[in-house]
Amino acid sequence: MKILFVSSEAHPLIKTGGLADVAGALSAALRALGCDLRLVLPGYPQAMDAGRKLRRVASLPVAAAPAGVTLWSAEIDDRDLPVYLIDAPGLFDRPGNPY
Repeated sequence: MKILFVSSEAHPLIKTGGLADVAGALSAALRALGCDLRLVLPGYPQAMDAGRKLRRVASLPVAAAPAGVTLWSAEIDDRDLPVYLIDAPGLFDRPGNPY
């Protein structure tokens, strides 16, 4: 089964509440069960800083993000879990939590 898991937060990259716990644990558990899962998160500064081995995947023009959008792949901890961070500075580059 192929799953694209999209969340506004996921532990350990960015966490403000229970959603991060569920998104982080469930995506890892489904991956461990053999699902082909990819986790997609907003590229908040905290998430970008926590991601390891960041690699640019694509750059895209987007009307809602005047500076454009860059998609980065990242690694978290020692998990075998592909993570993609959507870096849209005009939308996500701000201090504090996601909300």
